[in-house]
Amino acid sequence: MVFIYFLNSFNFYCCSVNSIVLNPARNRNVFIETRTLEINMARLHKNIEIYNLSYKFVFDIYAITKDFPAIENNNLVWQMRRAAVSIPINITEGSTRHSEKAFLTFLGYAYGSAKELEVLLSLSKDLDYISEKQYSETFKKLDELMAKMFKFIGNIEKRTPYGFFRKYSGNKKMPS
Repeated sequence: MVFIYFLNSFNFYCCSVNSIVLNPARNRNVFIETRTLEINMARLHKNIEIYNLSYKFVFDIYAITKDFPAIENNNLVWQMRRAAVSIPINITEGSTRHSEKAFLTFLGYAYGSAKELEVLLSLSKDLDYISEKQYSETFKKLDELMAKMFKFIGNIEKRTPYGFFRKYSGNKKMPS
């Protein structure tokens, strides 16, 4: 049995090929009797919208925190930067996992980091480290990111028998 790996715009696929027919007229091989062994073997994280949004958002957080007081460098600044960087990192790491369940786990970590950042932004505003305008602009971007993450997670959960948010809802199946 031969394994063939191929790529579409979002996923890598692995197929087993039971037989190969040579087509000399076109000088190429035609594969027949294929079956998919592992779908979503590795996702291309750069094609995932929430990855791109979260990657750009890291730069917003770094720009905001560079003007924080020096006393906060080892506390609030570090926490905010760590949480912001954690979002695209977890999306990327999850995209390399072989199962939807593992991918959902890492998306859950990314979503949790976004919620952490929500609290840290509020604290920064209340401590007068950022202006109301900076807060509202940054929070708007974060809120958009979290909404898209929530929807993305929900779409994956609809295709799987398990889920990040479902464990708290009491029902085991998502409505169609």
